[in-house]
Amino acid sequence: MDMKLNPKALKYVQTRKKDVIVLPIIDPNLIQIISDIFVEKGWLGGRSAKELSQNLIKNHERMRKYFIEQVSDYFNKKSIAYEIKELNGNMRELILKEISTHPIDEIVFSFHKGFNPIWEASKMIIERLCAKTEIYCKIFR
Repeated sequence: MDMKLNPKALKYVQTRKKDVIVLPIIDPNLIQIISDIFVEKGWLGGRSAKELSQNLIKNHERMRKYFIEQVSDYFNKKSIAYEIKELNGNMRELILKEISTHPIDEIVFSFHKGFNPIWEASKMIIERLCAKTEIYCKIFR
């Protein structure tokens, strides 16, 4: 989710012995929520928040490229079948679409620890998504 490689999540996926679909999603709505939080807290003005959103999207695009390289390298070394789909848009809708087109029985989410605005902005969405789909969800932080 935050384009940070999580060794615990990778090892967990490795033990599942299943085909893996990796969805590094950039959700502009979540990034906007993060900017709005900074404005609400008084840390930024409205104009600065718009610039922050644009910069966060660009940064996530760069981080996603590096994340994909790392994940691909890991799965290739472990001979794990995988597919990577770079997606942009509403995280919830994109995941639901993926669930409707593939037989998915488990979803793994990964976030880094510490102050993490992406986690804060998306945790309620993830909790509701997992409850709605009745698919086992595992979250690594």
